[in-house]
Amino acid sequence: MKSERKPKSSVLAKLPEVENDDSGAYVCTVYPWGNSSNSLLAFSVNMTVDDDKVSSLRITHENTEISTATQANTPVPLTCPEVKGDYVWLYWLRADAKKNNEMQLVYKYDRWRGSTVNNKSPMLELAGSPYDAEAGSFSFILTPGYKDGGLYICEVFYNEDAFSKRTTLSVLKVTTSLSSSKLELGCLYSERSQVISAVWKHQKKSHRLKMSSKQPGSISTYLPLPITSDTAGNYTCTIQLEKGQTVSATQAVNLPNEDAKDVSVSVPTPSLPPSLSALLLLVPLVAAAVGVLLWRQKHISDRGIEQSLSVISRETENIYENPEDIRQAPPQSSVYMDLKPRGEDDVYKELERY
Repeated sequence: MKSERKPKSSVLAKLPEVENDDSGAYVCTVYPWGNSSNSLLAFSVNMTVDDDKVSSLRITHENTEISTATQANTPVPLTCPEVKGDYVWLYWLRADAKKNNEMQLVYKYDRWRGSTVNNKSPMLELAGSPYDAEAGSFSFILTPGYKDGGLYICEVFYNEDAFSKRTTLSVLKVTTSLSSSKLELGCLYSERSQVISAVWKHQKKSHRLKMSSKQPGSISTYLPLPITSDTAGNYTCTIQLEKGQTVSATQAVNLPNEDAKDVSVSVPTPSLPPSLSALLLLVPLVAAAVGVLLWRQKHISDRGIEQSLSVISRETENIYENPEDIRQAPPQSSVYMDLKPRGEDDVYKELERY
């Protein structure tokens, strides 16, 4: 629990949002200055929580509601009432929601207890300077995705008073889709209730683009393929809000390389790690070396067999003194050919006679 020094040498500590578990004894300890012989001074307070009674809050709503828009993944401030508070809550009603009962509590911060609950981390955080959450000055920074638009309500609590401020946020996102005949540039925007117009434009203002909408909150334009010097360039989608604010997102469409068939839309492609790239380069070299070794081994083996067979053909007629011995041999007997060992290329064969 946090305590703060106040004017006139007083010390203050608070327990906002008191619950049953907060019942008990609380001790304030005073430490004398210097080498005083006085012992520490302790003051005890016993607190009992009555959960049958609930305190009422006086809620003050600011008359001005903020209407804003941003590109997806771009930080945007969500400001809170300019009062010093004990704790802060941030609510979110998702974009284009039809019922207020879908409101979600996405952030809670209690500066006295030092406790935080963040249900939209890491895209949502308390703002830094010139704000100071530990001192009771609150604001938020949101880095939204396309689906994080909607209504945000910041409530700052001080004692029995609550102060509320509303921000309606639209989020803009550009997409690309490539087919065999065309390139589609899509523009998506959330919280349609405050958007009065959306349009695509080419950097050459003389270009007139054909646009269509597949669904509420989207607008697309189509570029025929191949991309030419006339159709290449920067394409910008701009939305305008009811209160006049505009926000834009740009997509670059580049000419394809001379040897490439696909259009470039400035989308980075993943690269292999250097070690893996080197390994892939070694694969064909290893395969070639293995092929050469196998060919040489087969060539040597073939030459040895040819030489052995040549020797056999020259000597077979002299192996048996009488060729009739072969014809008169009993059935199922074996006939052996002595090919005489000749080193590493010795060949012994047993000829079965049937």
